[in-house]
Amino acid sequence: MKNTDGRGRQGRDGSWDGVPAGAGTGVGEKGSLSVEMVILGAVVVVALCLGIGAGRLTLADGRVEAAAAAAARAASQESSPSAATAAAQEMARTTLSEAGTTCAPTVAVDTSNFEAAGRVNVTVRCRVNLSLVAIAGFDAHRTLSASSAAPLEQHRSYHSSKERP
Repeated sequence: MKNTDGRGRQGRDGSWDGVPAGAGTGVGEKGSLSVEMVILGAVVVVALCLGIGAGRLTLADGRVEAAAAAAARAASQESSPSAATAAAQEMARTTLSEAGTTCAPTVAVDTSNFEAAGRVNVTVRCRVNLSLVAIAGFDAHRTLSASSAAPLEQHRSYHSSKERP
C-alpha cells in the first residue's frame, strides 16, 4: 500500500519501511544510466590509450637500445673511423626498420679512441610518434636515446682518420 503523505511505504505487517514514496520507481532518474555509460566509456578509452602508449614506449626503447648495441658492434668491426661511422649508421637504421620502429634515427658515432684496444661509442636517438595515444596524457612525440660502446681488438691494425688505408 502506498502512502500519500510521502513518509514511505507500508509493509504487509503494517509497519512503515522509511523509504520515501516514489523512491526506486525510476522517477527523476531517466538518462542517468546513459551518462554513467558515457563516463565509463571515456575512462575505458583513456585507460586503453595509457596501456598502448606505455607499451609502445617500452618496445621502442628496447629497440633503440638494440639498435645502439648492433651499431656499436658493426662499427667495431671496421678498420677506419669513416667506415665505422657509415657501418654504425646503416646498422642502426636497419635494426630499427626490421624491428618495425618507424622513426628516422639520429646516429652519433664517437671514434676519438679508434685504435687497437680502444673503443667506439654509438648513440642512437629516435623520435617516436605517440599522437594516437595523446588523449592519455602522452606528448605527441617523444625522443628516445640509447648509447652503447664496443671494444676494438687489441691485436689488429686500425687506420686513423689522419692515415690513408
